[in-house]
Amino acid sequence: MNGPFSRQRDDVPEHLASTADLLRGALTREAASVSPSSDALARIRAAVAAERDIEAAVLPLVGRSGGGPVRTWARRAWLPLAAAAAVATLFVASPHLGGPAPAPTAAPASRPAQPTVAPLPIYFLARSAPSGGAGAADTGEPRWSLVREFVPTGLTDPAVRLDTALRIAVAGRSDNDYTSVWRYEHVTSAMPADLAGAVDGTSTGTSLIVTLAPTLRGDTLRGDTVGSRLADLAVQQLLWTATAVAQRSVPVQVRISGEADQSLFGQPLRTVERTIGAADPRAPVWISSLSEGQTVKVGQLTISGDAVPDRPVTWTLARLDGDAQQIVATGLARATDEDLAETVISAAAAPAAATPTGSTATGSTAAGPAAPPVPTRVTWTVTATLPGPGRYLITVEVPSGSGPAWADARTVVVR
Repeated sequence: MNGPFSRQRDDVPEHLASTADLLRGALTREAASVSPSSDALARIRAAVAAERDIEAAVLPLVGRSGGGPVRTWARRAWLPLAAAAAVATLFVASPHLGGPAPAPTAAPASRPAQPTVAPLPIYFLARSAPSGGAGAADTGEPRWSLVREFVPTGLTDPAVRLDTALRIAVAGRSDNDYTSVWRYEHVTSAMPADLAGAVDGTSTGTSLIVTLAPTLRGDTLRGDTVGSRLADLAVQQLLWTATAVAQRSVPVQVRISGEADQSLFGQPLRTVERTIGAADPRAPVWISSLSEGQTVKVGQLTISGDAVPDRPVTWTLARLDGDAQQIVATGLARATDEDLAETVISAAAAPAAATPTGSTATGSTAAGPAAPPVPTRVTWTVTATLPGPGRYLITVEVPSGSGPAWADARTVVVR
């Protein structure tokens, strides 16, 4: 056998000869298959130096002191092992030697998506925009109703969600068209976080309780229909927000903490429940997908919102130039789906004997199963084309059985 690891058999003790031959053959084949890198020689030299240290430690175990044939064999026998160590070092330190590069390691699996937290449904006090499309004049006393907005949140604890939603509702917005009775009547200008301890909600087995600090009781409002409407809407704002967040159609009791006078804006407090049909305090239509002054891009814009199911929703897009308005497009909104969030909650509030227009009732009668539920609300969509940069006004409205139509509007800035 010839090669860098070949040795004469007479240098090896007879009982180890076959083992030595196998080792030499394996090392010779391994060495022939290696294509070392440019620093391989330096690595081998380092391995040989390490062999000397190994020899010093091992020789006392395999040979007697003072030299002799056993020590000579031991030195020669350990040299191939050192070379083998060098080969192993080359393959460990340079895994690309002797073969193609391995495939890239796969990226670690992405972390599981976090569960989506439902936003907080908040009811605000809203004033109708001028009806009749762009350029229509706003005449007479303001008309008020409730509108719902979904406020993003990371809160998951039901009690904390209820408290937070009620505080947002009472705080309202600085925009008088989307606000609260408390802010509109200058009872408070606090932010929701500042109302901790002043507005609290409690959920019991059969009802929801809303407790207000005495500072939020408010003064008696003027005795006209607007004042009476606002006082009623203050209670309704708490009722609809609390039941929407809790997803329960149960009675709601509003209390003034520690006060004998249990009144709010001059009206005695009582336990209230959701009402639908003609007494529904919610606006007939509103825009849900846009905020006032929102920046959008040139081109198509999809707008969506909420409306009663039995009246058409018309829309108008106008370009604003100072006080002037130029109508760009008009049309009829398309009802897309039932507002299931409200339909489910309102089902228990519907009368058992009859189902008025705009309400939902389920169940059965002696004659057989009841008719499918009528949705209390529907969602609608509009796709409008924004032709170029500028300020635009988007108005949606529904006709009223008596009096002017109800309208909601948003101004958007197109970039």
